[in-house]
Amino acid sequence: MIELCLETDFNDITIEDILQRADVSRPAFYSHYSDKTALLDAALEHALEGLRAESSAAVERAGRLVSEPTEVLFKSAADNAPAMRVLLSGAGDGKPLRRAIASAAVDIEPALLRQAAEAGTEPRLPIDLIAAHWASSFFSVLEWWLDNNMEVEPATVANYFLNLTLRGRAWALGFDIAQHEISRSRDPGEE
Repeated sequence: MIELCLETDFNDITIEDILQRADVSRPAFYSHYSDKTALLDAALEHALEGLRAESSAAVERAGRLVSEPTEVLFKSAADNAPAMRVLLSGAGDGKPLRRAIASAAVDIEPALLRQAAEAGTEPRLPIDLIAAHWASSFFSVLEWWLDNNMEVEPATVANYFLNLTLRGRAWALGFDIAQHEISRSRDPGEE
């Protein structure tokens, strides 16, 4: 299914195309999947399970979300680049991508909370928002990296990602954040 999606728009793929490519009968296909969307979901979920397992193990080894676990995420995504390209293309009306972002946010939330606790800090914004930002940023940076044919090493793109998520856009644009007034807005929660 992944190969077909890379060759043809998902909406244009027919069950017959899938049957011919996989060399399976129609009854065999329908004994496993209700439709082509179910097959796409299963194929993408399989790729994402590997990504989750490798990143969870790396976070566990490091004890927090830092360079090594983030590099592992990008390495694992590179190993599954065809599936990641299909996911990021929005195949299946974008639902698999939205589920992947939501799932990644839920998965990362405990690590973010642990980091804050270890540093003795309290999150300034709702933790689910912080996690959602992290997850959507990861998939955005991954898409940029894949679109640029992974020209930089996983360690480099992990560093780009960490700098963007930890230091922010102002830092990336070269502003001296300590001396630059980012916003005149009030702190969150102020009226």
